[in-house]
Amino acid sequence: MTQLRIKLQATPVSTILFILYVVLIICGMKFEPWHYMCLLASGMYFFCKWISFAYYPQASAVRFPALYLFGWVGMDPSPFKARQQKKDNSQKKVLLSALANLAFGLLIFRISLYLPSQLWLLQAWLICIGIVMVLHFGSFKALAWLLRCNGFTVEAIMKCPLAAKTAGEFWGGRWNLAFNQLVYPFIFSPCRKRFGPKCAVLCTFFLSGLIHELVISLPAAAGWGLPTVYFLIQGLTMLFEKSGLYQKMNSFFQRVLSLSLIALPAIILFHPPFMKNIIIPFAHAVGII
Repeated sequence: MTQLRIKLQATPVSTILFILYVVLIICGMKFEPWHYMCLLASGMYFFCKWISFAYYPQASAVRFPALYLFGWVGMDPSPFKARQQKKDNSQKKVLLSALANLAFGLLIFRISLYLPSQLWLLQAWLICIGIVMVLHFGSFKALAWLLRCNGFTVEAIMKCPLAAKTAGEFWGGRWNLAFNQLVYPFIFSPCRKRFGPKCAVLCTFFLSGLIHELVISLPAAAGWGLPTVYFLIQGLTMLFEKSGLYQKMNSFFQRVLSLSLIALPAIILFHPPFMKNIIIPFAHAVGII
């Protein structure tokens, strides 16, 4: 009964937040493109954060909801149900790795500064890589270390993605675990029960494509459909990895093929209009270039 009451109370709030996000989509079109992108991404993040908490089966047991909602980037509330008495101070190398990643990202920013304006697309890609290194591999990893040192058993949202041997391993267990923590219980699992695993994979990646359309193509006002195509390619790649043809390949060629199908089509995910209309102006505004 307690869980049912929490869900009933959460539904009106979720509806209000969704309506506010729709209003943001409509009214935000008058902003500068990169401002609009930041607003859309932030609004979607906090909406998803609320959903992950409000409909968590043990939401009433989460003793540190504010810390989960505003102090951590993951989408799994379970580490915040209790604070472990024995704090994890044994992962100093994790902090050193986070700081090294942060420094590497800043170095990439510095390198991009010296590229001529004619190479703006390469410059934009370097800036994107630098942002991921500074935030996901640097700051967020350091934050995970800090929370673990204070008794919260969170996991870094990036877990050595380059070590992945397949697309399934890359998307399911190494790249941006926050998104995986969100879509598995709310999208993949219900679709799998109703339509089967293959359809669930495609539905999950199709939804991911639509989400990226909102924060990439919409603010860029161009490139419609390309992010969705990219993520459908990823879904089809994961299905192909289950096929007999893929299983017969040498493990080295399996890995090369899978990682190539992840990396090479990324040019249509972060398409040139997004790079030109969003990333380059953002980099100028914050002083990266």
